[in-house]
Formats: sequence, C-alpha cells, structure tokens
Amino acid sequence: MGQATLTATPTTDCDSSADDADLLKQVAVGDKAAFEALYRRYYRRVSQFVYRLTPDRQLGEEIVDDTMLAVWRSAGKFAGRSKVSTWVLGIAYRRTMKTLDREMKHRCANHDEAVLEMQPDEDGARDPLAMVAANTMQRQLGAFVGRLNIDQQVALHLTALGHSYPEISVIVDCPANTVKTRVFKARHKLKGYLSDAGIRL
Repeated sequence: MGQATLTATPTTDCDSSADDADLLKQVAVGDKAAFEALYRRYYRRVSQFVYRLTPDRQLGEEIVDDTMLAVWRSAGKFAGRSKVSTWVLGIAYRRTMKTLDREMKHRCANHDEAVLEMQPDEDGARDPLAMVAANTMQRQLGAFVGRLNIDQQVALHLTALGHSYPEISVIVDCPANTVKTRVFKARHKLKGYLSDAGIRL
C-alpha cells in the first residue's frame, strides 16, 4: 500500500456491521487500529470484486492496495448517504476502471484470455476428480463472463457479492434500472454461451 504502517492482515470478510460507520469515523481522525479492523473486514470483498475484473493477480493486488489506501485517506469524506460497503466498493470500482483504462492504452490484451477466476472452494475432503471438474467449470464460466462488456461484468459480480440494484447504482453511478438491464443482458448472454457449449447448470 505504499505505507507499511497501514498494512493489515486480511482475515475475515465484510459483515456489513452497524459499527462500520463508527470505525470509519475513527479512521478519519487517524486511528490506525480502526483502519486495521476495517481493512480486515473489507479486504476479502474488495479483492473478490477486483480480481474478477483484472487481467492478472499482481495488477489486482495493486488495485486492492490502492483502494484501501484511498479509504484511509478519504475516510473523512464519507457523508453517510450510503452503506460503508457501498462507499468502499465505489472506490474499488473507480480505481479498477481507471487502471484498466490505463492498461488498455499501453497494451492490447486479448479479453477472452483475461479469465476471471472465482474463489476456489478449499475443502480438503472433496473428491479430487470432482475438484478438477469444478475448477474446469469455473474456468469456463470465467471465460464466458470475460466475453461480456465491462459494465455487464461489474453489475454481475456486484450482484454475486450480495449488493442490491440500488446499491450497485451508487457504486457505478448510474440509474438502478440501468443496472438491472445490465444484469439481465449479462445473464441472457451467459445462458447462450453455456447453451452453445452444451453446458447445463
């Protein structure tokens, strides 16, 4: 993150707890312990979102770090008009779009090869063959999602992370009906891709 004193160990997912806003207020006045608590709470959610949109892990890590550093620096700007989770994901979205735009200007990447890897199910008790099949399916789904335009990908992933259409509309700064349309079109396209590939879920 550029500042070692702000580094925290990511351990748990965001729980949308009522004290998020209180933690952010403490962060706004420079409370590093509060920032560490917020970091642990949001790291997984932010990274899940970012990693699904970026072409490589290293770039994704840079965006996640940049996002959390922005949370530290901008905590005092949170006006309370949305959930803290919506505000944080809004920062992650803008940082991701800015980085992807920059990367596209420097290199012409094959979008179909930018496979969006989902978080694997780490269950050691699972049958190895079943795990291979599941991972193969994840890669196929990731490749199909990668064919969608970036707005549809964002809407789909934020929906998968549990955000409502109104919340996503705040994150990406567009009407909720537009978000709903993007998700509908994304699902319709994915259904077609899966059908063409002979895959039924």
